[in-house]
Amino acid sequence: MEKWEHLRIPFADIEHATNSFQKEIGRGGYGSVYEGELVFKGKLTKIAVKKLRGEYGQGLKEFLTEIDLLSGQQHENIITLLGFCDEGNEKIIVYEHAEHGSLDRLCTIRGNDGILLLADVAKEHYKENKLDMVIDPSLRKQMSHEVLSRYSAIAYKCLLGRKDRPPMDDVKKELEEMLKLETRNEEVRRIQNVWRSCEENIVSDEYLKKLTIFSLDVIKLATFGFAVENFIGEGAFGKVYSGNISGSKVAIKHIHKKGDQLYMRYLKETSFLSTCDNVNIISLVGYCDEGDERILVYEYMSNGSLYDYLFRFDRFQDKTPHIMLEQHLEICIGVAKGLSYLHSGTHFSITHGDISLKNILLDRNMVPKISNFKSAHAHLIGSSVSQVIANTIKGRELRQKADVHAFGRVLSKVLWVGIPPNAEDQHRYIKTAISLECLHECENLIWRCLEIEPDQRPVMSEVVERLELALKLQMGQYILIPPSQLKFVYKRFMTDFF
Repeated sequence: MEKWEHLRIPFADIEHATNSFQKEIGRGGYGSVYEGELVFKGKLTKIAVKKLRGEYGQGLKEFLTEIDLLSGQQHENIITLLGFCDEGNEKIIVYEHAEHGSLDRLCTIRGNDGILLLADVAKEHYKENKLDMVIDPSLRKQMSHEVLSRYSAIAYKCLLGRKDRPPMDDVKKELEEMLKLETRNEEVRRIQNVWRSCEENIVSDEYLKKLTIFSLDVIKLATFGFAVENFIGEGAFGKVYSGNISGSKVAIKHIHKKGDQLYMRYLKETSFLSTCDNVNIISLVGYCDEGDERILVYEYMSNGSLYDYLFRFDRFQDKTPHIMLEQHLEICIGVAKGLSYLHSGTHFSITHGDISLKNILLDRNMVPKISNFKSAHAHLIGSSVSQVIANTIKGRELRQKADVHAFGRVLSKVLWVGIPPNAEDQHRYIKTAISLECLHECENLIWRCLEIEPDQRPVMSEVVERLELALKLQMGQYILIPPSQLKFVYKRFMTDFF
């Protein structure tokens, strides 16, 4: 016992910790288990105390064996031994408290005899390939056929004679493989359920009929077989190519063939965009769903993304700073109108979830179009399922305010990345471009969009109104910012918003 001396706990401390063994939480052949609280390593710790019946030395061998084995073990799946007591006839082991009790609480049949009987029944049904008959239907629904087959096979092997049983390392590996498989199956089921919900609640034939279904041959002809010369760009979702269909230039997104999550994004983008009819939302012309090919066909955006435009070296050519700033404001107004349209649907609203410079495209007339709906969410309006209405409304509002915050960052970049890089153009921009009233209106709006508390941010319809006012103030050019002050203004904006 000397080697375990550091684990010894006085009986008086244990008696006090369990309130004189008042709360019994279990009982076995060698004694009872009690719940208590003990100060252990400076912290009040919940404990489970196994108190052996000491009248006839019952369980003494098991008592010593358990201390010997557990005192050297530290593993998340092995119960932690906190200490023991060996005073007179008192033989006590103190463990960490397992909050949810023992596994047998989940079993309908209690006791070793019941488990052995059930094991024999399961073995016979397994041999006859009738295991479904003894499995709880609610559990059976949660398991794929493959997982059930592999699980029952490993369970059957564990019930064989000792010589024929597999080593535990093999059992562990097989169970881990089954968990991976079932996790993947669960993800597929979740995707199917979400899509089914989208189909039932959002996408009807009325919307999908508006889209053209293209054959794969037409797509290949339009892109010259997805030629390198037609390649525009690539994202996590797929590669984008330019093409020509029936005399119209289009952008063709070829979805990567990497499994269910990308397929879900394809379905989501198809479903959401098929319902949208707004000048500031990218138009989905049609799609191709042939074999394992998933392709989306959009209207072509000849000026690329807003990011490309803002950082293009030639964007200052042939434009006065005054006209350029007005154009930037008009772009922001267009994006705000697109978001307001998404947020304020009659039957359902859509939150975008990823508003950024790269997800705003510009057509040949510099009209902005919101694109890339892979992170979007649809929210039903007036759902009849009363118990989820509150959560649905709250979730919708939070996601909408997240869109507002993202728009605030876009607005700050569009307005202030617009300052030319060289000194000569900066002076020209300073002298003629910025109205003081417009600046104050935009600055105040950006601050409100970037509020830390979501409920303090404005709704997108108000953002549209404030930006339209800012544009009027800019076009009026009532008071220009003196050149001497612009460096201070510019530095403040770059510090606050970048």
